[in-house]
Amino acid sequence: MGTSVEAGGASVELVAVELRDDGGIASVVAHTRPPVGQAGHFVVLTVTDDAGTGYAAAGQGSGGGNVGTSRYDVRFAPAPPPDASVLTIRIDSFVAPFPVPEVQLDGPWEFQIAL
Repeated sequence: MGTSVEAGGASVELVAVELRDDGGIASVVAHTRPPVGQAGHFVVLTVTDDAGTGYAAAGQGSGGGNVGTSRYDVRFAPAPPPDASVLTIRIDSFVAPFPVPEVQLDGPWEFQIAL
């Protein structure tokens, strides 16, 4: 995909979206620079489509490459129905559940994927 959106002191890149029979997985990378700290480990997000499907979605960190770069796996279910033509992934924030050097970053970062 390679689409990037900047907001809240971070550039967030949608790397790939994989659709499966029972849902999907999106790979996301958040890039920050000082003085903004590392993005938190969990992703607060929603997934919608133009057919009005209700989705359950969650995301969490899957590791980082270096300081200021955090990788995330976003999972959602169900799979988009055949009559949906656009899937929207909206990340509202990255949060850390524990007191660590990570910070909460607020977006939103929104990605629209043609189906």
